Amino acid sequence: MRRKEDARVVGEVLAGETENFRFLVERYQRFAIGLAFGMVSNEAAANDVAQESFVKAFEKLNKLEDPMKFHSWLYGIIKNTSFGYLRNLKKRGISLDSLIEKSGAILDNSESSADDLMIREQTNLTIRKAIDSLGDKYRDVIMLFHFYSKSYEEIGAILGLEHKGVDSRLRRARLQLKEKLKGIVNE
Repeated sequence: MRRKEDARVVGEVLAGETENFRFLVERYQRFAIGLAFGMVSNEAAANDVAQESFVKAFEKLNKLEDPMKFHSWLYGIIKNTSFGYLRNLKKRGISLDSLIEKSGAILDNSESSADDLMIREQTNLTIRKAIDSLGDKYRDVIMLFHFYSKSYEEIGAILGLEHKGVDSRLRRARLQLKEKLKGIVNE
């Protein structure tokens, strides 16, 4: 149903009813910010990346081959825009770690003792660093499956993989994470 609605709105926008693009923005804004946040670990940056991604999507909407796949296509734009943001940080000499620390992005500040809070923060930071240290293809599949609860079919559509490829990549990503986190996080 949602795919058909997306296709209809895309068709309307391409036919000149450009104001209807706002329906797609409203529908996918939380998704876009959440995905960007998962990649850049900073709320303000995630908002910027999401906004830039929607601008790019609007400008390139005529290049979308299958309007029913708008969601997957938008995912690719957000991912690429997030990677571009991270590359620019690197060029400017700003580390992702400092950005995470400034934003408090990983830490859930629920009521806990100071020691518990510190342990959780360190564990979350270690896990995030381990995920970030994976190659793009492994980080993407981990993020999509574990953080965005995408099915193998959805991941395959987004990344252009068969079910077997998604399974294989996810297995390898988990093995790499397990090795990186050995002795740090309980299995």
